[in-house]
Amino acid sequence: MKQRDKLKPCPFCGRSRNLSIEDAGGIDRYVNGEPDGSILMWHVYCGYCGATGPEVLLSCENAVTAWNRRDGERHDD
Repeated sequence: MKQRDKLKPCPFCGRSRNLSIEDAGGIDRYVNGEPDGSILMWHVYCGYCGATGPEVLLSCENAVTAWNRRDGERHDD
């Protein structure tokens, strides 16, 4: 199953189509005060209403988890 298929509908407009997992840039990483690449960040974007989920580090899976988290729901982590 593709990551996009695991996404809940947009919490703002209720649409399930036009959701995408996007590269949200990165955070510069420094080692001993010297630039050493960057850490990738991701978020989910709703192409219908323009909502974006929280920016999360490292993987698309983390972006899906953050997008799917809803207030008032129980999460067994």
